[in-house]
Amino acid sequence: MASRRKASGEAATKTYILELKNGDTRKITVPAHWKLTYGNVVPYAGKDQMRGGGESRVALRLYDGTKENLRAVYTDVVSFRDVAIGTLEKRTQVQRKASQRATDKGMRDVIVEARVTEWVDPDNEDAIPTPSEFKSISHRNNDDESEPF
Repeated sequence: MASRRKASGEAATKTYILELKNGDTRKITVPAHWKLTYGNVVPYAGKDQMRGGGESRVALRLYDGTKENLRAVYTDVVSFRDVAIGTLEKRTQVQRKASQRATDKGMRDVIVEARVTEWVDPDNEDAIPTPSEFKSISHRNNDDESEPF
């Protein structure tokens, strides 16, 4: 839950997840009444204030009420969201097994691939399946050429 009231009358808080330009992810928790702005590091800056090639660095700013009470600035934030917004991410895991099988024409390479695709909560790393959850991949040992494994 993103917005919650703490015990003993403390202020409610909100938790945000920040995705950064370099691929890192951060989770921050702030008082619920704080205001957020998102935009150029230097607001209203002309092209002369931008980094090479006209690329602007963006920042997430956190204020306690007014602009005079700036509390934090996070630069190179690509996106952010309140954790109260439920998000699911599609993840596919692949397991491969290579083996050889004897046939009338000699040895034959056989590669078996298993894919497991699931929707997972990216905020709950415990819910993300690990490769050990795959069933064992093995080829069938039969003489039917129509089913090589």
